[in-house]
Amino acid sequence: LASRHHAIIQKIKNAYFIKDENSTNEELQVAADNLTMAVEVSNKLQKPDWNDYPVLFEMDADKKWNFSGNTIFSPSVKKDSCELNAVIVTDGDATLAYQYSINNYSYMVHFGHLDVYLDGILYQQVNEREGLSQQRYFIEMSPGKHIITWKFVYDFNDYNSYCHISDVGVERTPTMSVSLKEPGSLGTEVLQQTDHVQNVRKLIVSGEMNSADWTQIMLMTSLFSLDLSDALITNIPSKQLSRNNHTSNLAFLHEVKLPNTLKAISENAFQGTYIDAITLPQDLETIGKYAFDDTRIAEAIIPESVSSIGEYAFRENQSLKKVRYPTGVGIIPNECFSRCYNLEPFDIPDDITSIGYSAFNNCYSFKSIIPTSV
Repeated sequence: LASRHHAIIQKIKNAYFIKDENSTNEELQVAADNLTMAVEVSNKLQKPDWNDYPVLFEMDADKKWNFSGNTIFSPSVKKDSCELNAVIVTDGDATLAYQYSINNYSYMVHFGHLDVYLDGILYQQVNEREGLSQQRYFIEMSPGKHIITWKFVYDFNDYNSYCHISDVGVERTPTMSVSLKEPGSLGTEVLQQTDHVQNVRKLIVSGEMNSADWTQIMLMTSLFSLDLSDALITNIPSKQLSRNNHTSNLAFLHEVKLPNTLKAISENAFQGTYIDAITLPQDLETIGKYAFDDTRIAEAIIPESVSSIGEYAFRENQSLKKVRYPTGVGIIPNECFSRCYNLEPFDIPDDITSIGYSAFNNCYSFKSIIPTSV
């Protein structure tokens, strides 16, 4: 324990101390203060079991964030903002993961939003209503020193607002590539590169797959990214990558690339995952019930080849803004976009004859002209 503590302190020193012998006393004092706070917070904040690197926090002295357990609470703000910074040093490709939510009082109309910066460049924005349900977010990092900034903004003068950031950790995420020699060989070929399938973080698969290969993927509980661009498949099986599938625990999967050979995405295929972007293949024909329910995709450009979309297909997706809906489907099914709070207006095709119940329920920004054919 003593040696591990010493290693952590050394990494903190490497991240914070200014080694330039010409540094001023003021610069050295700031570095020392930051180091003191980083050690204090590191000792106080509960780290997730999967964390691989120290995460060293700093904040404005007059707008301090509070720490309890594995959760960081922002100060309460009104028509103002507050920032939390973290310094991270990695020795390889890595991914920072964190969970975010906001205070949710029934009387509030506005909730505030979160801007996240990587090394001073805006990396992601979490919209007002995305934080109403706790979600996990991800930041990809290359080897080296990085500064993450969370900036919580509340632009309104009606109430005070604050946010929670929790379960912050950084995991090594090297990429593994597997070319299947035959269908069903994924598990065997992965074990030629690592000791256990649970060690796989990012996976690229090429070749023909079968149900045995899908079973192996479901066992990869630390999988962050799955690239199937060159996999020979025509269907994503029902509940295959769903985080709501009791036989799976894909708690980090947020990036999936699909092959051009894909024809069908079955029921519940991605339900409950944290995927934030998806490119639907141009020859896709079917999107099943609940396929992208409770995900975080920002846009759904549905190709004209799609002729069937199931109920609840994109329901409860607070990140979804942009949709292109194809002709030829004929209906917008029940609750298809229900509780997509940030959905922007899109053109409803003229051949739509039916819009199901609650298809756009709680889509606060959505407005569209209903075709006369409905």
